[in-house]
Amino acid sequence: MKITREERDGQVLVKIEGAVSIYEGAVLHEEFLECLEKYDGLLLDLSDVSDFDTAAVQLLYSARITAAHRQKNFVITGASAAVLDTVKLAGMDPEKSLHISLKFPKQGG
Repeated sequence: MKITREERDGQVLVKIEGAVSIYEGAVLHEEFLECLEKYDGLLLDLSDVSDFDTAAVQLLYSARITAAHRQKNFVITGASAAVLDTVKLAGMDPEKSLHISLKFPKQGG
């Protein structure tokens, strides 16, 4: 898994590449908390995520709830097919549950 950050007008875009599973959960949890402390919003680009499990779905949902409680913006700006498929298999609506923007999703992955 590779994580990169880019600040954008007081918010941060976090791009995640590769596999995201329970094994990366602790690292991502700390990354999300740090970003929500430091910035006004968290934007996630998951368009290059190759594998995604239900623990990762739970982590995203938790980050969205934490952002809402802190009155911070939380948007997933891009999601690979692996992300979308896992979210749907978990019985969740990608847009409503996780704020995944489906306007221009990247379907590779």
